[in-house]
Amino acid sequence: MKILSERDPLEVFSEASAILNKAVEHTLGPEGTNTAVHFHNYYNIINDGKSIIEQLTSLDPEIAPAIETLKQSSFETNRKAGDGTTSTIVIMDKLIQGAKEYLEENPDKSRVWLANRILETEKKLQDLILRQKATIDNNLYNKVAKVSLGSSEYSEMISETFNFLNSNGIPALVKSDIPGVEVEYIEGVNLTKTSVASSMFIDLLPSKELKNVQVITMFQCIDRFEEMFQLVKLLNQNKDKYTVLLYNEISSSALENLLFNLSQDRSKIIPICMKNYGKDMNNMFDEIAKYTETDIIDGGKLKATDISKIKIGFAGKAILSQESLVLIREEAPEYDYKFISKKACIIRVGGATKIDMEDTYRRLEDAIYSLAGAIEHGAFFGGYGSPYSSLATDIDDVGTPSFISDALRYINQNIFNGQADADAIDSALVISQVIRNSFITAAHAITTYAIVYDNIR
Repeated sequence: MKILSERDPLEVFSEASAILNKAVEHTLGPEGTNTAVHFHNYYNIINDGKSIIEQLTSLDPEIAPAIETLKQSSFETNRKAGDGTTSTIVIMDKLIQGAKEYLEENPDKSRVWLANRILETEKKLQDLILRQKATIDNNLYNKVAKVSLGSSEYSEMISETFNFLNSNGIPALVKSDIPGVEVEYIEGVNLTKTSVASSMFIDLLPSKELKNVQVITMFQCIDRFEEMFQLVKLLNQNKDKYTVLLYNEISSSALENLLFNLSQDRSKIIPICMKNYGKDMNNMFDEIAKYTETDIIDGGKLKATDISKIKIGFAGKAILSQESLVLIREEAPEYDYKFISKKACIIRVGGATKIDMEDTYRRLEDAIYSLAGAIEHGAFFGGYGSPYSSLATDIDDVGTPSFISDALRYINQNIFNGQADADAIDSALVISQVIRNSFITAAHAITTYAIVYDNIR
C-alpha cells in the first residue's frame, strides 16, 4: 500500500543524512577508526566508507527510501572518481542540516530560493576548481597515493606502477589467497578506463584472474535481430568459459536482450565498450585480435559492410577488475603495438585474514583511482580537506549563506583540526565530484515537498 507521509520531507532527509554521516564520518583520514559491518553471512571490520554505506538502511519505512536516495550521490562520486564517498556524505549532511537551521531562522526565505543559492555556489566552485587545479608529474605520484591511503604504506609501490605504465592506463588490482601485496610487471594488452555498457552489470564483473578466456571483438552496433541471433549462437558455443565482449557501440536494451537469451551464466559475460578509444579504436581491435590469436569469422547474416565482422579467439589468461582488463599470453608475438601498451601491471592483494585482505584491497583501490584521476584531471595541494576550506574562503561573500562555506570547512576543521600539509596532494577530480554530488543532492532534498512510501507490514 502506498502512503503519503505526514512528516516534513526536510525532517526526513535531515534524519537520513545524519544517520549516514554518523556511520562513516569517523573513518576519514589516517587516524580514522573502523566499523564492524554485517555482510550477508559474516562480519567484516572496515573503514571504507563506500562498503559501510552500501550495507546501511533503516527499519523506518519513511527514513529507508530517503537513505537510499542520499546514498546514490556518494556512489556516483565513487563511480566517477574512484574515491570521495565519505567526503560526499559528510558535506551533504552539513548542507542539509545547515539549510534546515537557516530556514528556521529565516522564515521569509523559501526552500526553492535556498536550493538555488546552493546550486549557484556549486557552479562557482566548479569554475574555481578549473582555474586553481595544478598539473602533477611522476615525482608527485607518491604524495597523491599517500593522502588517499592515509599513510605512506604502499604509496611508493603504487607510484612505481604508474611510472612503469607511463600514463598508459592503471594497474589491475585483484584479490589473492597469498598474504601480502605483490606486484607483477608483464607484457600484455592493458585496457583501462573502459566503460561498461550498463551500470547494472558492474557488480557482475569478477575481480580476479581467469584462465583461457574467450575474447570476442565487434565493430559496430548489433541492434538488429539477425545480428543478435548470430552473436548469441557464437557465445553459446563456449558457455563454460568467461567471455570478454569488446564492442564499438551497443544499446543497453540490446545488451540486456542479448544476455537474457544466453544459455550460459550471464555473469560470465564481461561487456566492455571500446568507444572511448576514438579514432584508434579499429586499430585497437586489430591488435587485440592478433594478441589473442583470433581468426576473422564471416559474420554470417551480418552483411551490412566489410567492417561488420566478428573476431573471436582466446587469451591464455585475463586479469579483470572493474576498471581494468589485462590480456596475457605465455609467449607474446612480435607485433607493432602502436595503439596499445605492451606494459601491463597486476597488483595481487592478500592478507593474514579476510578482514585484512578486504581492508588493504579497498585502500589500494581508492589510492589507485585517486592517482589516476589526479594525473588525468589535475590536483590540489594541501590535502586533509584543506582544498575544500580554501575554496570556501573564495566563495565567502554577502550573497552566499554562511552554512554553505561552513559545510566545506567542516572536514578540515573538525576532523583534521585545521591541519594542512604542503606535501599532500588531492585529486581535483575527487574534489569536483564530491562538491557536485553533495551540493546537487542536498538541493534536491531541500526542495522535496512530499514523500510517498510503501507501508510494509
